[in-house]
Amino acid sequence: MKSRQQKKYFFIVLLFSLLGLYNQCVPQATNKSKVKTNIEEPLNTNTTGSTGDNGGNGGNGNIDVKALSVQAFSTTTHNITKLRCATCHGSFQQPLHAVPDATQAHDAIVDQNKVDFNNIAQSRMVQKVRNDNHNCWSNCQADSIVIEDSIQDWKAERDRLIAEAGGTVTGDDGGNGGNPSYPNQTSESQVLGVEIANNNSDDGNIVMKAETAMLGTPMVSGNESGINFFWTPDQNGSLYQNNDRAAGTAYLNFAVSQSNQYKVYAKVNAPNGSDNSFHVRVTQNNFPVTNFFEWHIDVTNGFEWRELTHTSNTAEVAFFLAGNNTYTLEVKTREDGTKMSDIVMTGDPNFDPSTYSTAVKTTLTYDISQIVGVQGVKFKIDFEEYDMYSYKFSNPRIETTTVNVYVKNIKLIMNGNYNPQNATYTLVDTVATPLNGVLSSSALIALKDQGLDYDKVSFSFEILQVQ
Repeated sequence: MKSRQQKKYFFIVLLFSLLGLYNQCVPQATNKSKVKTNIEEPLNTNTTGSTGDNGGNGGNGNIDVKALSVQAFSTTTHNITKLRCATCHGSFQQPLHAVPDATQAHDAIVDQNKVDFNNIAQSRMVQKVRNDNHNCWSNCQADSIVIEDSIQDWKAERDRLIAEAGGTVTGDDGGNGGNPSYPNQTSESQVLGVEIANNNSDDGNIVMKAETAMLGTPMVSGNESGINFFWTPDQNGSLYQNNDRAAGTAYLNFAVSQSNQYKVYAKVNAPNGSDNSFHVRVTQNNFPVTNFFEWHIDVTNGFEWRELTHTSNTAEVAFFLAGNNTYTLEVKTREDGTKMSDIVMTGDPNFDPSTYSTAVKTTLTYDISQIVGVQGVKFKIDFEEYDMYSYKFSNPRIETTTVNVYVKNIKLIMNGNYNPQNATYTLVDTVATPLNGVLSSSALIALKDQGLDYDKVSFSFEILQVQ
């Protein structure tokens, strides 16, 4: 009996020794990047402190800030998403902000930067409805106000709960308050993916990327040799009608700046005669602008450019779209196994997709009036996703109408940090005038940090002053 008791104590001591070694050897979790969330990471409870919304770096002692945010979210914005968005975002469509579980829905919004407490009106959740007319349930402008108000309520309730728990809220700077080591720093951009989505129009040629599509099952995304695409995986040659609820669907929102007759080109992979067709149409606010085109695609060798046609007769397709409007391109499965990547909608009758760059470009604009002390002065720079690993910045310029501005040593600040490798514009030493505001003819290729869904950029100037 005594021997059995000794063995029992021996195993208990051994178990605790192993646990002690495990706790010492396993790497402990670190804070997430501050650009991935505007809400602090969950902490323990009962200790006070102060905070800004800087992604877990402000510190609120041991108050579980995330839990309080989830609690506030569950009685505000989550009620809207569960009621209005559950059909897609409650089951298959990312981000899953309409699932019943409040924590999962909360994290889907926060981790993907769909809400910006610094500027709630510019939150992607608001802009998606207000500017992109995304699945509005009544009037898009009115619906966007409902979402915006719910986020305001979420923030207010969260701050109240933090204060009630003994913490203090000093500001929602989201990590964007500026770094004193970077002089004359602009405000921070929105997430670069949002900047692109909000400015998806270029000289009458509208580029749509497969990775920006909202997909309805069984349509899914894929990647082959760096090419992003969407498709319905081959299921033994299934054929779908355009009104078949079982057909997969891809929705791509776009803006039209010019009224024109438009054609559609897409980079597609149609490997054989049983996997070479889609249904395609244009809608606005969920109402058809065109009928479905039954697109029969000539068989391709891998991904190749093809022009949208109609029926097996390959009739030419052109349709009118009014400028200064937003629309949705709806691509529906006809034959599974057919893949679609980049899409270009163009009003140019001589358009040649083989010579056209499908890089989605936009212009980042920063109001620098407060820095130079003169109203109406702006810094602009063109931006595009260069490849899987990098961004391209080009044509930096000052927009001024009344004064000359001396500019020296421009630094690109990504997610609050300067990388010395991005030094292209540190050689700038020039004067911008109302007639010529161009600061450099060179391009800057910058490595991505967190990617389009998270990266934000600002710019710092060693000298930026009226001359």
